[in-house]
Amino acid sequence: MTNSPLHAAWLKKTFASDSNSPDGGAGSQTPGGGGGGVVWPDLLMSRTMPVHLLTTQQESVSSHPMIIERNNLMAVADLVIKQLLDLSLRLGRKIESEEYPPLIHLLYLLELILKHGFIQGRKFGLGQKNVWDVLLQVESRRRGANNSSAINTVAASTPAMSFRSLLSSATSTAGGGGGSNGSSNNGVGSNKSTSSAPPVVSSESDGICASVECLSLKTSLGKVRAWLRFGLMQKNLADKFKALMDAKSMLTDYYHPEALICSEDAVLLYGRLIGLNVVDFNLCLKDQDFDNQNFCIDLTKYLRKKDDYFDSELAS
Repeated sequence: MTNSPLHAAWLKKTFASDSNSPDGGAGSQTPGGGGGGVVWPDLLMSRTMPVHLLTTQQESVSSHPMIIERNNLMAVADLVIKQLLDLSLRLGRKIESEEYPPLIHLLYLLELILKHGFIQGRKFGLGQKNVWDVLLQVESRRRGANNSSAINTVAASTPAMSFRSLLSSATSTAGGGGGSNGSSNNGVGSNKSTSSAPPVVSSESDGICASVECLSLKTSLGKVRAWLRFGLMQKNLADKFKALMDAKSMLTDYYHPEALICSEDAVLLYGRLIGLNVVDFNLCLKDQDFDNQNFCIDLTKYLRKKDDYFDSELAS
């Protein structure tokens, strides 16, 4: 129904007797009331949408169990990393044992983060996969990218041979004994250009998975735990998580969209893990039974009690 002048005049005439009502003519009339008893639905009245209706969709999204778990993991991770950094300052930025609760809690939290939102069971074309298989695949892709970039660098640094040099080398090799000197000279020149090129080798960080395999661990979860400790000691754990975050096209096959590693919170986690590079971790991984470890986080160490809050207020 359009708001034409005739329509506005009809509304004014119809509800003229309602202008003295407590609602000022803005509410719907009941059949027994004064003013003609015309009932006008609220749908045609100018009314703003209630706030609770606007926030219903946001509440439904934030109340998703996986999103709540993600927020809890990030909140506890902030507290644990802060406690670990404070502990490292007291120890001279060196941690050489896993006996400290903040370190144990951090390793367990990172394990939970890697498992958060992981699609369990078989998937068509992928088979039975686990978190360790994902880490291996990301590692192999990163190693392949590094090798290809190194090959491109070598190709760009090697000078291209001109057509005349190619022709002279071809005639010298086909000429027999007289061209042996020319071929040897060309061979020396080619050896010089080849020897000046840097060799294509994999970096130290690309050998973490190979180092984990040398520990003879049986379960994939035990290998993930060793992988986390190697990353801390080599100070590239943040880079490993960054490589995992960058492989979003691959992660969609293994993780739910609400998983922490696939969300924007992963960028915040990457920033937190960079701060751990100031700490020198020296952990013993030999003869450790990572396959059968049970962890539990004591949240009472990170929660602030009411008595402590009032004591701090009085001290301030």
